[in-house]
Amino acid sequence: MNSKLRIFIICIGVAALLWFFNHMNRNYTVRVYFNINYQGLNFKLDDNVMSEVEADISGTGFSLLRYKRKSPQTIILQSKDFSYTKHRDSIYIKIIPEKIRNKIIEILPSSVHLESVQHDMFVLSYAEIISKDVPVFARFTLSNTEKCTQCESYKIRPEKINITGPPSILNKIDSAYTYPIKITNCDTFRQNVKLQIPKQIKSSTNFVNVFAVFCKENRVEKLLPYSIEHHGKNYSGNVKVVLLAPENDPDKKINIGLKSEILDNQIVFNIINQEGWKILKFSPKSIPIEI
Repeated sequence: MNSKLRIFIICIGVAALLWFFNHMNRNYTVRVYFNINYQGLNFKLDDNVMSEVEADISGTGFSLLRYKRKSPQTIILQSKDFSYTKHRDSIYIKIIPEKIRNKIIEILPSSVHLESVQHDMFVLSYAEIISKDVPVFARFTLSNTEKCTQCESYKIRPEKINITGPPSILNKIDSAYTYPIKITNCDTFRQNVKLQIPKQIKSSTNFVNVFAVFCKENRVEKLLPYSIEHHGKNYSGNVKVVLLAPENDPDKKINIGLKSEILDNQIVFNIINQEGWKILKFSPKSIPIEI
């Protein structure tokens, strides 16, 4: 290679290098993407949530070239970066534009500047969900063929369940109930029973174990006479008591008494009960005092 050609090639190379350095020292604006990482949010995001954001950044060619080697970078959005608006059971969440711009500026090198953010206002929505513990009760329907009655208080496990759902529904629920349990014979009942839970509500369990004892009904009616003197006036009559005889001793002698007291211008009656007999009802429970 002769000297003239060598000098020509060197000149071309130097010119190209000077052109490159000259252009790389100029300012340019380019569009880049930032991934979004949601952290510490107290709600569940759906699959359509915005996962990246576009932004225009500026800087010298060298600065942008160095930055592009590290991109895309990730910005972290937390609960404090959103504003919240509630409508019925839904909560609408808006990103605060200033917050997302500050997040991008924090991760940009000092030689690169943020010019603008595309779609810096976006909205998320989700249904608010709350939960609470409620007691559980069993519901029985008794067949009249054998005239059964519940001999003692039933037992249910668990006694409480946790339910979760929208506040508009959950705030109206104070307890949970089983589907009606049909009792067809006088015997011991022990079974897992399904709970009657609204479709919009989730429960910690759908079944409870119910234990109850049913016996044949043996009703007895008894009249308890009363005669009470108050301020020179006599009040007399009968209190009708309906009792249930003990299952193991249906012929047991009835030994009950009547107690009365004066409260708020009324004579109030109470039944003194013998062990083994169950008082179903009595009337009257009180009578007025003439003033």
